[in-house]
Amino acid sequence: MDITQWGDIYTFKNQQAFSGCQNMDITAADSPKLSGTTAQLFKYCDNLVGTASFTNWDLTSVTAVNGMFLGAKKFNQSLAGWNLKNITNVNGMFDGAVALTCLNFSLTLRGWANNPETPNTLVLGNLPAGLTFGDQAAYDKLTVDKGWTINGVTYDGTCAGSLPLPVTFTDLTASISNGEMLVKWKTVSEHNNDKFIIYASNDGKNWTDVGTVKTKAANGNSSEVLEYEHTVMMSDLKKAGIPVVIALMLASGLLFNHRKHLFFCIALLTGVFFAGCNKNDLTLEEIMSGDVYVKVTQIDKDGKTTSDSNVIYVKKEK
Repeated sequence: MDITQWGDIYTFKNQQAFSGCQNMDITAADSPKLSGTTAQLFKYCDNLVGTASFTNWDLTSVTAVNGMFLGAKKFNQSLAGWNLKNITNVNGMFDGAVALTCLNFSLTLRGWANNPETPNTLVLGNLPAGLTFGDQAAYDKLTVDKGWTINGVTYDGTCAGSLPLPVTFTDLTASISNGEMLVKWKTVSEHNNDKFIIYASNDGKNWTDVGTVKTKAANGNSSEVLEYEHTVMMSDLKKAGIPVVIALMLASGLLFNHRKHLFFCIALLTGVFFAGCNKNDLTLEEIMSGDVYVKVTQIDKDGKTTSDSNVIYVKKEK
């Protein structure tokens, strides 16, 4: 038996709904409606493999998942996107799920660790013998910061090296025309992501922040392809080299109401001029006056830079 679509009719409020369905698998891309306790929901579902869409299930109305995949010996999916905020029992969740890999278990721990709504002091025990994890930071965040107990697993450095970065970039492009730079990119997956910062450079070494884009991923997590674009524009003030605050003061006449203000204005403008001559950072105008290098950096919810796109070279349209 294969469940290919949940639709609107599948609502589960009680445990063991599919317990003992040995030949059942689930390939549906949509999600069931879950609430209450889903303990032992897939108990002894021997042929349940599942799909990547499992991570998108909404568990915010669920209170217990203990023994959920008990004896589901072929199950092997990441559940990184699950929000456990109302769950009080996860013990034995993967008991007997012997096909669960270090990769998917590590991604699951990472997703739960990085979700600020994940509850404290849960016990995740009775894990399959020999199960390992590769994300030490996620394990420590759960067991130390949140007081979880995770029994029977060990760290695997080889697995750690195979874990994907929090954001996987693809198809980064950029073009410059009419004083504007259009940057486009896609992400294949995102974990604990908060935003992207676009950087530009005219030498590929010294980078200037030219734009910020918030993630489209719900709660910062996504296993689907997401598309982004951002237009970087040179303002008239930057083209002229006049700081905004001085321009506003000039426009309002504040600097010229009194003689002393006039002297202040001259001194201030002189300082700005020499500061501009001696500064090391390039202006947006200087960067975009010719060909440029562009990259996109991902910032996670903790404010850390954990993923960079490749660097691309962009020729200005003549």
